[in-house]
Amino acid sequence: MEYWEQWNPDALGQTLNKPVVSSAGIFLLTLPTEGTRFSTTDSSSAKEISSVRKVQSGRDQVPVRNIRIEEDGFQIRVALWREASVEEICVAEMVSVSHLKVEPSAYGRQLKSTTFTKVEKHQGTELKLDIMGVMDCASSPDTLELLSDQGDFFFISKEQWEPFQALINKGPVTVEVTVNGKHVKDIKGPNSV
Repeated sequence: MEYWEQWNPDALGQTLNKPVVSSAGIFLLTLPTEGTRFSTTDSSSAKEISSVRKVQSGRDQVPVRNIRIEEDGFQIRVALWREASVEEICVAEMVSVSHLKVEPSAYGRQLKSTTFTKVEKHQGTELKLDIMGVMDCASSPDTLELLSDQGDFFFISKEQWEPFQALINKGPVTVEVTVNGKHVKDIKGPNSV
């Protein structure tokens, strides 16, 4: 059985941004920091995040969630089983996923979580942004996309953005946000405490 390894790209002296096959036939997924990581961003990596569903495994029903990630045109499916499947993962969040194994499926090879799989969310980053525009997110009816003056997109819930909607009609809005990947976790306006 082939396992995905945690791998420190600095040990290789290079950074790999997509799965590759080593000489031993082991698939490695490495990004600029150590560990097996992927970003669930709508624009670059996550193309699909399914809801948690139950499937029959032996005599038991177990929860499973499928995620399809893409990097540089390469796509791979990740099946999160049991405890790993119930972790809340949103589009545009940065998460680390460890201890995955490669298994054949009806869709070709895919990654599958193991008993030792851990899904960890990265801490948020605080940014000061000038928001130039807002539009509905095509993949989620309760989410908006914010366009910053630097041309970056960030995702925010409609509920979080509601207090700022009247301000954007008058021009750019300067806000302080806490983001995880491209997902806004917290937002404060110019008059917020």
